Amino acid sequence: MTDKQTVKFGDICREVKLTTKDPIADGYERYIGLEHLDSGSLKIKRWGMIAEDNPSFTRVFKKGHILFGKRRPYLKKAAIAEFDGICSGDIIVMEPKANFDRDLLAHIVQSNIFWMTAINTSSGSLSPRTKFKSIAEFSTTKSSLNTLSEKKNILLASENINNYARAAISSGENLVPLLMQELLYGCKSDEPKRQANCGLIPESWDEVRFDLVGKFLSGGTPSKSKSEYWGGSIPWFSPKDMKTVNLSESIDTITDEGAKSGSKIISENTILFVVRGMILAHTFPVGITNVTAAFNQDMKAIEVDEDFCPRFILNWLIASSPKFLSSVSTSTHGTKRLSSDSFSTFWVPKPPKHLQEKTALILDGYRELLSTIRSKEERANSIRQEIVGNYLG
Repeated sequence: MTDKQTVKFGDICREVKLTTKDPIADGYERYIGLEHLDSGSLKIKRWGMIAEDNPSFTRVFKKGHILFGKRRPYLKKAAIAEFDGICSGDIIVMEPKANFDRDLLAHIVQSNIFWMTAINTSSGSLSPRTKFKSIAEFSTTKSSLNTLSEKKNILLASENINNYARAAISSGENLVPLLMQELLYGCKSDEPKRQANCGLIPESWDEVRFDLVGKFLSGGTPSKSKSEYWGGSIPWFSPKDMKTVNLSESIDTITDEGAKSGSKIISENTILFVVRGMILAHTFPVGITNVTAAFNQDMKAIEVDEDFCPRFILNWLIASSPKFLSSVSTSTHGTKRLSSDSFSTFWVPKPPKHLQEKTALILDGYRELLSTIRSKEERANSIRQEIVGNYLG
């Protein structure tokens, strides 16, 4: 085989088709579903126990096999098995052929250029799936594989960085609720505590009903038939923009005329949260504006009173998400909604304002730290993708 000769994926990899009718009797304890695979990661960090969940899976994998998510391949789920088990039928089990390096094969599988082949060969509108015989047609050259093999140590080092970063992010996210509870409610204060409506707080702290922390505002939508209302310089926030805490840019923008005719202008450091929409079935989106903006009728805005720090209330809302979600109801046409009537049932701890500001500073800094680690992890993943793509493409 010459260096320029084409090598197909099927030449270096085979599909494994082992099955079991009784996984427990055959000695298997753990199973893997698509939900256990993390996008872009070759490491498996979660699994289910067969004895507890009794899955209907029959496909067997062994330690060292590559598990490839064939359903919705745009999610980019593939990993190396570190134990024997069974897996979903939506996972293709693969292994290298003819002593081809397993780690190198795994990095090829987790490359963007390979995923594009899987995506482009998928069929089905709601839940597209690819097949091994389709991805087996992915091709490169022997020379490219040889060059990529020389970069293996870089690929492995990059993957290790990713794994460490993901572990740090996971641990950090698990710590957030505990950190919020301690800071927002003064758990570490040396002061004697008292039982208040909001919970156990230092004796010198006050508390306020949530509906009394400031001025609550409702938004609106300018007429979509008036082109002069849209495309201006004013961000117009709706639930689809609530994917980040700090709100600076929105998908849609409006003009001054649009704001006057159908929405509400709010200033910087105004808190926004969603009160209507299906996202409330599982998530309570909260954010704070970094710019002058407007918002739609599916949101509420809070301009907090002077004796509250806006970012303290922001963090309290984030920490209180489970409470708010428990008050979500379903309207007659099926939409989820959070009624303003429920706001008076929640109580907010009120430490001195300087402590509110200190708490907000610590929590915001911690959130920024996690964001920085995510950026580093994404960059390391990008470098690995670039290396593989440059030599395979």
